[in-house]
Amino acid sequence: ISYAAAELASKIFEDLSKRSALLIGAGETGKLTAKHLTTRNLGNLFLANRTRTRAEELVKELGGTVIDFSNITNEIPHVDIVITSVESPTFVLSQNDIRQVMKQRGNRPLFIIDIGVPRNIDPAANIIENVFLNDIDALNHIIDQNLAHRKDEIPAIQKIITEEAAGFREWYDSLDITPTIQELREHFEDIRSSEVDKHLHHFPAGAKEDLDILTKRIVNKILHTPMVNLRSGTSGQPVGDTRTRVSTLRHLFGLDKKPRQ
Repeated sequence: ISYAAAELASKIFEDLSKRSALLIGAGETGKLTAKHLTTRNLGNLFLANRTRTRAEELVKELGGTVIDFSNITNEIPHVDIVITSVESPTFVLSQNDIRQVMKQRGNRPLFIIDIGVPRNIDPAANIIENVFLNDIDALNHIIDQNLAHRKDEIPAIQKIITEEAAGFREWYDSLDITPTIQELREHFEDIRSSEVDKHLHHFPAGAKEDLDILTKRIVNKILHTPMVNLRSGTSGQPVGDTRTRVSTLRHLFGLDKKPRQ
């Protein structure tokens, strides 16, 4: 309701920075309404509350000017918007009060938003020329429109969530790729180095360097395609497929039996 009241004020006036509003009532609803108005760059905010200290506390937090509750009819001629949110068994402003105010205003338009429960403004005031009185029923229409708009966005939001969740899973699954590639290279290097050392005596003296170069090239060529496919295969794969590939590779070469560093 508070948000809708501030939104209605924004729709009434294109530029709130040049407008002023009187908020009558500094309870929780009044406070929220004041916050929403200040975030919309309202020019001037005046607050009136039966307990003046409460209004003063709110002004310290949000800015604005406190006026005496008993003086609100003298202030209304100078503001553009009046918003009421007072717990009162009787009208805070009667039809006659509004009629007198309009005379002081020179009959300039006055926009009133009554969010009090029960109503703070006599509904009969709406028949006065240039008085535009909106109550909770009007605000509920705005709320329903906002809710419908948000519901329309649900499919798009669900798509974003699904894409981000898949992206996160893809990233998470890819975390094992680099260490697995490193371990696989080390595994092949251990085998290569061991076999070269084991059979070195079959070759002429000084052949170790050439053997190292040759066997390393062979290992690199053997590993190249599997490593490229393992890295590039992450994008566009079903969720969990990358992890399955990594797990299978580790099992095939016995990496899953080795302690991971």
